[in-house]
Amino acid sequence: MSKDAKTACKVHSVQFAQHSIIYSLLDDVRKRLGALLGKETKITVVGEAEVLQVFKIKYCLFSLVGVSLSKATWY
Repeated sequence: MSKDAKTACKVHSVQFAQHSIIYSLLDDVRKRLGALLGKETKITVVGEAEVLQVFKIKYCLFSLVGVSLSKATWY
C-alpha cells in the first residue's frame, strides 16, 4: 500500500489490512471447489434403539427422548 493511501486511511479513520494475493487466490479456489463438490456425508451405524417416550421441554427447541437399546457398540 502506498504512503498516500496509508495517510488517507489514517486521516479518514479507515482500517486497512494487507494480504498476500496467494491467500486470496487459495480462499477463492477452496470456495469454488467446495460449491462444486458439495459436502460429504458418512453414516456409521453403531447400534439400534427403540424410542419409548418423547419428553417436550417448555421454552426449548429440543426434546428429550427415552430409548431402549437393542444393539449397541460401546467404545
